[in-house]
Amino acid sequence: MRIIVFLFVLFSFSCKSVSKEQQFINNITGEWLVLYPDHQLKNEKQRKLYGKIHDSIVSLKGLKLVSFAENRIFRQVDNPSSNGRWDTKAMTDVNISEAGEGFENYKQYL
Repeated sequence: MRIIVFLFVLFSFSCKSVSKEQQFINNITGEWLVLYPDHQLKNEKQRKLYGKIHDSIVSLKGLKLVSFAENRIFRQVDNPSSNGRWDTKAMTDVNISEAGEGFENYKQYL
């Protein structure tokens, strides 16, 4: 009987569920291929402004291999000298800072 109780207790402790925040971080961590920026423009003024700077944004953020490390280091793999930091906020935002051209102060709202 003791062995059954011991196995039950062991099973209970080994099946800890991961918190939602840790699961969110685990989903982000790793290497990602950025194909192109998806800019969602809301009005005509934004469209005109975006039209003027579109090429520079696409060249900075298009076709990039980026890495989100577990220790919160962000790297552009094709630009190894530009290591930055990444962080999450309220499981809805990803913030990247000091990460080189195109990702100096980048925020993505999920």
